[in-house]
Amino acid sequence: MFKIVSQNFDEDCVKAFEEIIAIKIKELETEKPIGTNGDKKSFIKQFTIEQYDVATKAGLDPNRLTKILTNNVSDFYAFEVIAIATTNDMKPKTAFEQLYITPLTDDDIFKKPRTSKKDKPAK
Repeated sequence: MFKIVSQNFDEDCVKAFEEIIAIKIKELETEKPIGTNGDKKSFIKQFTIEQYDVATKAGLDPNRLTKILTNNVSDFYAFEVIAIATTNDMKPKTAFEQLYITPLTDDDIFKKPRTSKKDKPAK
């Protein structure tokens, strides 16, 4: 038998979705040329992060990201959260904490189920 999850939530998230993320990035990979010949707008634009850039960098369809952000779809898949986080140097755990408010500790993630009083052996 092999171990599916370890004690490292961030590594487990990346491993679980790395193939999906890689495929999505490859599908949407495009190079946007940066302006030349003194084009000031194009020069500045390379330092501006736009929603489109976040989506394509993470391998997501920019239209899907727009629908997520405008609540036109109710689902925001785990692989999408992880792809956005990891392609922007954020740990998955931090992304989930920011999205779902309650900070998670490793103890929360890996704690054993509680046993009730009736599960304990009688004395």
